[in-house]
Amino acid sequence: MTVKMGGQFLVIDGTDQSILDNFADINGPAILFPFVREIIASLTARAGIPTVLVQPLNFVDMAQRRQQSQPSE
Repeated sequence: MTVKMGGQFLVIDGTDQSILDNFADINGPAILFPFVREIIASLTARAGIPTVLVQPLNFVDMAQRRQQSQPSE
């Protein structure tokens, strides 16, 4: 199964770019991910196959690991 989900969030003019980057890396995905998990569980349950329960993700940890793996500029 491939799932793509997007969200629209209102951004106030003049918002600092670092805040937007942090939101895009952590908060936005963290807000949307529970809906993705529910859709996957619901679709697989209704399909008559064993229900797929996607484990929660720690988006803060993932962002920190990604930053650590990028070369310093």
